[in-house]
Amino acid sequence: MMQLDLFDFIEDPREPLPNDYDLRELTMKVINEETAVDYISTYHYSRTTTSPTIAFGHYYKEHLINVILYRSPIGRMMAQQVMEGGDSENTWELIRMVSYEPKPKNLESYCIGNTLRYIKKYFPKIKIIISYADNSMGHMGYVYQASNFYYYGQSRIVDEWYIDGERIHSRTVASQYGTTSIPQLKEMLGDRFQIKVIEETKSRYFYIIAQDKKEKKEILSKLKVDILPYPKGDNKRYDIFGSSDFTKLKEGE
Repeated sequence: MMQLDLFDFIEDPREPLPNDYDLRELTMKVINEETAVDYISTYHYSRTTTSPTIAFGHYYKEHLINVILYRSPIGRMMAQQVMEGGDSENTWELIRMVSYEPKPKNLESYCIGNTLRYIKKYFPKIKIIISYADNSMGHMGYVYQASNFYYYGQSRIVDEWYIDGERIHSRTVASQYGTTSIPQLKEMLGDRFQIKVIEETKSRYFYIIAQDKKEKKEILSKLKVDILPYPKGDNKRYDIFGSSDFTKLKEGE
């Protein structure tokens, strides 16, 4: 079994980050869930995450400057919708990513690339990585475009269910509480049960992890979605330190 390196979340680094640094100086580690969740809850705009299957941290010297989380797709149909035979054994979702500021250009695509190469080497059963760009936060998905993901359209309007602040699938609710009736669940759980209507769509992306050109061709032949031209437009950068102000970025930045 692979031995994971464990790191504590360095909240107050000894030295401030420079405004720019060489990406080649970064070190990637597999980090423990506590460190990853703490970092996401501190700096990601959502302030929440589900438990990851694996979490990666990129370090500049003693600074944890980027965290990326992967896990099996929450929705059973998500993997099946992308590829024939898609399931939790061959498909993961990139569920969260956040970087500390200031950050150099191309930091996130560089970090994603490192994690994909790691997954290819140590998790050869994983063939598809799914991820979403949150349009409600002004994200177009340029980091995925720069990382050679494929774009396959917009998500539909959905209801997300949460119990105790953690997103949970309706099938899990049914197995744990014996019902998916909203009135019954509200009666049983009270304010612990919340529904969030996601009216803003998300840009959907996927990445193929193939061991060689032949396998990539086979995976492409099993796709159940159309590969579409990348969406373009203005992007926005949120403030990881909690400000409601956003910095508008022009296309491609």
